Order: sequence, then structure tokens, then C-alpha cells
Amino acid sequence: MKVLLLSIYLVSFSLFCSAQKTYPAAAPLPAKNLTMFGRGLYPGDDATYQLLKKSEFTTVLLSSFYIHADGDLYSGDSHQPIIHNGKWIGDAAYVKRVRDLKKKSSVKRIEILLEGRWYGQPPNTFDFIRDWYDPAKTVGGIITGTGEQSTLYNICKVLKEVLNADAFCIDDESVYDTPSIIAMGKIAEKLNMHMTLCPFRINAYWKDILAASDK
Repeated sequence: MKVLLLSIYLVSFSLFCSAQKTYPAAAPLPAKNLTMFGRGLYPGDDATYQLLKKSEFTTVLLSSFYIHADGDLYSGDSHQPIIHNGKWIGDAAYVKRVRDLKKKSSVKRIEILLEGRWYGQPPNTFDFIRDWYDPAKTVGGIITGTGEQSTLYNICKVLKEVLNADAFCIDDESVYDTPSIIAMGKIAEKLNMHMTLCPFRINAYWKDILAASDK
């Protein structure tokens, strides 16, 4: 599994996953990569997305999205759910803007940033990934594990199928649970996506994920 480094205001490792027949291959990092960290782009507007297409950036990292206790994925911009019960319920115009982003454009790759809680915030995203990835656990309203019926799998599946995202990015600044993130990498593999890392403190945590991903 190849590991590539990309950076612009962040450092992110790209973990390349083996091909699956069900889904088309996700875009690799361009040979010369320049990444735009895109906060405030949901739902955005056509003019802004046209600027991105002409920007000469090759990767757009769409930020930020949070998993809630009920299994929904929320936009950090609108504070409203975009995925509910494994289905897209978000803004339709946003879907069109994101899916058009790589057409006649400098942009070759789209990533979705999964962000976690900061100090003092209530549990979200990586707390729940830690609590849900083990299929032996029982959580009300959640299908635990990482199988095709699981809550976590279906969140990622919607990002792949609806937004045509090439990767999801792990921006964990609080939980640092290695086994659960390695399990998320396995979901990426099944969906023929990439999983990238946005390292913040606790160097051993990120190194352990990379080491496991190379096996």
C-alpha cells in the first residue's frame, strides 16, 4: 500500500487501497499535488465552485463533517444532517457542484474531512467510530461493525456513491483509537476509496495506523 504526502496548511497521508469490482477506482494523488482546504463550501454557490475549478489546485478537501450519536452525518457549515439512515438527505445543488468539480477543471481528486470534537465538546465522530466498529457491541439505533449493513460502512458508501468522493480524511484531535481507524481503512478498501490522515499530536497513533495499513 503506497503512502503519499500532501500538504497545504495540513499534512495528510494517503493510504491506497486494493481494487474492488463493485466500485470504480478512486483518483490517486496527482504527481504534483496542491490541496485546497475548503471550509464553508456546504452548500456553497456556483460561483465559488467555478473558482475552484480554475484555481490550479489539484485536490479539494471538503470540510467539515461530523458523525452524531444517531448515526447521521452532519455538515459543520449548516449544522444539519446530510446523511440519515444510510441515505443522502442533504442539499441537491451541493451534490451537483461536488460531482461537477473535476469536469474541465484543475481538480483531480475530492476528499471529505471527517472532523472530531475539540477540547470540551460533546462526543462525536471518532468517539462513535470507536464505539461502533466492533460488531460484538450493541448500540441502540446503530448497526455496529464495518460490514456492508453497518452504520459506518453506509456513511462512507453514500460519500462514494452520491458525491463521488475519492477519499475521506481522518482529522482526529481527541480520541486516538488506533484499531477503529484501521477498521475504517478496511471500509475504504471495500469501497475502492482512499483514507487519508490529518495528523495532530500523538505521533505514535498516526504511525501505528500507517504501519497497519502497509500490511
